[in-house]
Amino acid sequence: TAGALVCGQNDLLVLVENEGHPRKGDDATFSGITGPVVLTAEEKHFDLGEWKRGFLSIQSESAMNVVPEEAGKNCDDSSWESIEVKKGWDSRISIPPSSTHIEPGHERVYAVYRTSFSIPEDDYSCGVVLDVPKSDGKCWIYLNGCLVDKKHQERFTADLTPYICEGENQLTLIIRNFRWYTTLGLHGQIMIRLVEKIIAEGWEFIRGLHGQNKGFPEEDILKWPLIKSESVQNLSWLGFDFTHEPEPGWTAPLCLELNNWDAKILVYLNGILVGRYHPDGPQEKFYLPNDYLEKNNRIVLFCNSHNKTIKIGKASIYPYYKVKEGMLEIRF
Repeated sequence: TAGALVCGQNDLLVLVENEGHPRKGDDATFSGITGPVVLTAEEKHFDLGEWKRGFLSIQSESAMNVVPEEAGKNCDDSSWESIEVKKGWDSRISIPPSSTHIEPGHERVYAVYRTSFSIPEDDYSCGVVLDVPKSDGKCWIYLNGCLVDKKHQERFTADLTPYICEGENQLTLIIRNFRWYTTLGLHGQIMIRLVEKIIAEGWEFIRGLHGQNKGFPEEDILKWPLIKSESVQNLSWLGFDFTHEPEPGWTAPLCLELNNWDAKILVYLNGILVGRYHPDGPQEKFYLPNDYLEKNNRIVLFCNSHNKTIKIGKASIYPYYKVKEGMLEIRF
């Protein structure tokens, strides 16, 4: 990206797309920037491989509103289990059904991971970022007895810079298993990254691109070329028109069915998002609400195949069912 930079003020745009299918975690329906955005010409890093592990015995998550003693800088963890957390090493634990650490009625366990590290004097001016490749559970991050952040994602980063002190720093991760999951803990190589700049302020946020919200891209939709091939490039907008003139005296709700597409698709009816298609399923049929239908209608599909050519599948519109309207008289 160095060739794109100019002297003085630069504008940075970050586009985040949700996955379009369920993923594990308490934040499975959310998307966005979940960690620090950094700019650096040269990055230093070191691994955090040696940890102590213990457990919290608490009755509910509300107890986490106060910094627990186990996250304090002066906590005595000498009797805790010593473990390694490194690349290719799985430190996660299975939760036995009879565990005394289970939150009653919820099968929740809170594991505490503690380690310490120091920043070289020559790097005190750097931004300090924690990089966790896999946390099997919701994670509370504490540094030197202060709550840094809470993370719901399996993989995450966190900005530790405001909480760093000279000399030894005490890092504590408290991990609670996701509901219905019987494992929790850390997996993979955890590291501290030293970077030049962290962009933490001045961000502006919008939900959806203008063309996406309107159901068509930023151009005159009447000028769209007619598709003459069986495939299109990635990130393509496809549209087709149809008329809807329901037969008087009949109820026939419409269905759009998509088959054999190899892309994630946002489905718009007259500029209104009505569904999401994923090639892995399960949904292939989408209800077209009567309130959104007009005499002349347009379906627009925004297709994303993640840099692969998109094979055009089949799209069809037909009634879910057709029922004759009538009058039913009931007497008592």
